[in-house]
Amino acid sequence: VFGTKPDGDTFKIGLKDPRDTDAVFGYLTISSGFISSAGDWCNASDSSEKIHTVLDLSNGYPPETDLDSVTVYAANGAAASALSTALYTMGLDDALALYDSDPAVLFEAVFVTASGEIIVTPGAEDIFEANGEKYMLRESGLE
Repeated sequence: VFGTKPDGDTFKIGLKDPRDTDAVFGYLTISSGFISSAGDWCNASDSSEKIHTVLDLSNGYPPETDLDSVTVYAANGAAASALSTALYTMGLDDALALYDSDPAVLFEAVFVTASGEIIVTPGAEDIFEANGEKYMLRESGLE
């Protein structure tokens, strides 16, 4: 999105709940930038095994990760898309380490963990709003 809506308000974008794709678990309110999400909600199989559209390139199977979804907010659309998939695949600890590793890495993220927590990077705390009480909001531990 760029700018504001015709009435002057910023855009409030709902984030799909990875456990209930008819619902949203939260909102990002932004006036400019790109949002991209990756997660395991796009099942391609009716079996009990989670088969979805994100694959681990080393073996061709879905990645084993402690995340249900990652939403990235960035100034560049290609970066947002690449980062959401990469962060989802690498898991929470490595994703937070990447965020914290270099101030030139310009993105913010909202993570939904497999254990039912929402973790928001420091720069997204003021633009994220949780929806409901299904998930527990936890501090990222980053500054």
